[in-house]
Amino acid sequence: MFNLKDFFVKNKIIIGIFLISIVMGFFWNHKYFDNNLPTGNDPWEYVCVATDLIERHTYTMCGGGEAYREPGYAFVLAGFFSVFGYNPIVVKIFQLFIFGIISVLIYKLGTKLFSRKVGLLAGLFSALWWVFPNYTGILTRETLLTFFMILLCLTLYKATDTQKNKYFVLVGVLLAVLSLTNAIIQYLIFFIVVNFIFILRKKISTKDLMKKILILVISFMIMLSPWLIRNKIVYPEANLAITYRTGGILSLKTYKMEVLYPGIFKYYFGHMFGYYFAEKLWPNLDIRAPKNNYLAGADNDMYVNDGMNRYEREKILAEVNKKKILENPHKYIAISILDFLDFNSPIIPKKIFNGNDYAHYTLAEGRLPQIPEYIKTILLLAFRLWWFLFLSLMSYGIILSIKDWKVSGWMIILMVYFNGVYSAVHAQPRYAIHVYAFYIIFAAFGLVNVYLKIKKNK
Repeated sequence: MFNLKDFFVKNKIIIGIFLISIVMGFFWNHKYFDNNLPTGNDPWEYVCVATDLIERHTYTMCGGGEAYREPGYAFVLAGFFSVFGYNPIVVKIFQLFIFGIISVLIYKLGTKLFSRKVGLLAGLFSALWWVFPNYTGILTRETLLTFFMILLCLTLYKATDTQKNKYFVLVGVLLAVLSLTNAIIQYLIFFIVVNFIFILRKKISTKDLMKKILILVISFMIMLSPWLIRNKIVYPEANLAITYRTGGILSLKTYKMEVLYPGIFKYYFGHMFGYYFAEKLWPNLDIRAPKNNYLAGADNDMYVNDGMNRYEREKILAEVNKKKILENPHKYIAISILDFLDFNSPIIPKKIFNGNDYAHYTLAEGRLPQIPEYIKTILLLAFRLWWFLFLSLMSYGIILSIKDWKVSGWMIILMVYFNGVYSAVHAQPRYAIHVYAFYIIFAAFGLVNVYLKIKKNK
């Protein structure tokens, strides 16, 4: 017979982490928990696509041309709007609860791989930190992507431990769901297959291993096929793809290559320490240039015209920008390093600075003039010191655990993959949120080991 008291006693840590997450998720982001439909930027675009799915039964942008967004999150919004009407607050509450589950899953993953102490530390830090809640109150895909990414990681470990076919099916399904929500994830399957071969090659026969890999790949393709076929029907001349936006993304890269390369080391400094200090050292530096993405591809009209469909435009722009990259590999490498720094830059609470959650420009450009300069300096240095300490603990945790690849391997592969692909293409700090769970777990493992060393040496 079910006993409620025993249930709470047995699961008190999980329930505690979940409840703390809900409270802190609302605290950090309560400013955005309203029922207003978004205007401008990513949330508005997702709502536009979801609205057209419901009202026009087309995958378009507010009645305009073909939407370029991946379908995953737009379909989730369309599902909520179909059932609950155009009430964003319902989606935000749903995302808040997903955040609670994320913190619990981080606790479970940290406990499984290392120890209960590491899991508890990682779970509590996730619940208290503002990074995940920053996106629960706005209509973007970050919360769902993070949730499915942790589920994928747990399933990868489960498949490795048990070698059961059902977990290989689930890996394929989760990879497809993630790819349909963010197309950059689709190539992750190659690295996953290689690692499965590396880990399981001595545990099971080659025949069984190939069978399981085939199951994974088939599951992945079955889930992707309906959308790929749909795109092929819409664009008969195109290759199979989840979305067609390579040209536009590469425009961002080549824009930064042209504009930022002359002062690249100044921008490295700004990304690492903040543009509050950069603008004082170099008063004439255009500190907004790295984020003026709307200027990217300003010369695109030289190559495309309104009569082209999305695939035709993206194909031409991809060819043009690939040529620019191949002609300037040194600039490409320099900007890729900047994108790596961008990807690993800290995020601040949204509600403090009116939605500007990137730490690059905190207190820069004359913000909050009522605060004395020396206090700004102390605050910013303390914040950066904390962030560098977090990254150092994470790196230490990776170094300690990398020798046991079965334990750390899957998390490291996911972290390296996202760092690599976003650095190679185009990065922003919020793109790293999908793998922050693994950053946190490694940092918790590093901290626990530092504590144990200090305790041992006393």
